[in-house]
Amino acid sequence: ACNDGECTPIGGGYGACLGVAPAGPKDLFCDGALNVDGDGYIGCSTNVDCDVVKAACGGDCGNCIDEADAKTRPCFLDPIVAVGTPSTENPTLVATFCLPPTNNDAINGVSGQPGPVRVTVDQLTQLHY
Repeated sequence: ACNDGECTPIGGGYGACLGVAPAGPKDLFCDGALNVDGDGYIGCSTNVDCDVVKAACGGDCGNCIDEADAKTRPCFLDPIVAVGTPSTENPTLVATFCLPPTNNDAINGVSGQPGPVRVTVDQLTQLHY
């Protein structure tokens, strides 16, 4: 759901809402719950949202970041493509599907539900004979 309705390719089959001004929307997240690359994984609109989910962070999810630090929303290119790799040792499993809305408007807002989902799972298989 890009502001201008256009998903800009950024490589690897991924897109972002870069568009013309105003680009976005931008997604806010709790600064106390970050992936290794520094991206947040718990979306928020206010600090209260981070307080509500504090059990998910072991007690403190931090604060909702400022708009200036927000990340431009990723989006799906049209068509949505998922490419897997068949292998007996290192397969990549993929799927695309539609995710329905939850009963919580806050979760729907920060997660983009209802909407499409693309899942990629890299595996390493060890064969024991």
